[in-house]
Amino acid sequence: MKLNTVFCAIAVLLTLPLAGEAAIVQNGSFENPLNTWVNTSANYMAVADGSTAITSWAVTQANGRGVAWAMNPTNDSYFASAGSYFVDLSGFGVEAGPNAALEQTLQNLIAGQTYTVGIDYWGDPVKIAIGGTLVATAGSASYGWSHLSSTFTASGMQELISIGRGGSSGVAFVDNLTVSGPDASNTTGNGKLPEPGSFALVAAALLALGGTRSHRARHFSKPSADMLHNGLT
Repeated sequence: MKLNTVFCAIAVLLTLPLAGEAAIVQNGSFENPLNTWVNTSANYMAVADGSTAITSWAVTQANGRGVAWAMNPTNDSYFASAGSYFVDLSGFGVEAGPNAALEQTLQNLIAGQTYTVGIDYWGDPVKIAIGGTLVATAGSASYGWSHLSSTFTASGMQELISIGRGGSSGVAFVDNLTVSGPDASNTTGNGKLPEPGSFALVAAALLALGGTRSHRARHFSKPSADMLHNGLT
C-alpha cells in the first residue's frame, strides 16, 4: 500500500461527521421534504389544529381552517425569508385566532447551558416560548421580514418550543427558526468526533501504515542475491 494512499484514507476518516447526528431543531424554515403541501388557495395550504403536515411541527390552538402554510411566490406576492416555504399563523384572513401556534420538541440540549433562539417574522408580533415560559416577544413588523432573537437556559435534553402570535390584527408570517448552542450529540463543540467504527478504521489504516513501513525497511535492508554474488555487500 502506498504511503500517500494511507495518509489520504486517514484524512478522510478524520473529517467524517458523527453518524446519525441529530440537530437541536428540525425543519426550522418550514420546508416540504415529505411533499405534504397542497394548494388550498392562492399558494397557501390550510393546516388545521392538531395537524403535523408541516414536517417536524404540530399546529396548536388554531381556529377555523388553521394556519396557512405558504409556498413561494404566493398569489399576493409574498416570499419566504429562507427556503421556499413559510407559515402565516393568522391563517386565511385572521380566522386562526390569536392563540395559533407551532410546536416542536427540541432535541440534544444540555441542561444548564445557554442557547440562542431566533426567528424571522412579518406582520403581527411573534412570541417564542420554551417549556411554557415566554422567552422572546416583539412588536409588529409591517414593512418586511424582521428578526427576533433571545436566549434561554435548557432545563433538560428536550424542551418544547412554541412559536405563537402576539397580536390578532393581520398577517403573522414566521420563518427561519434557529436554535444555536452546545449540542449533546456533538460533545466536542464545533468539532465532531468520529463514531467508534471510524476510529477502528483509522486504527486499521495506521496499522497498515506501520506494516508498509516495516515491509519497506525489511526490503531495503536485506541484500539481494545478485549483490551477494557480485561481492557488493
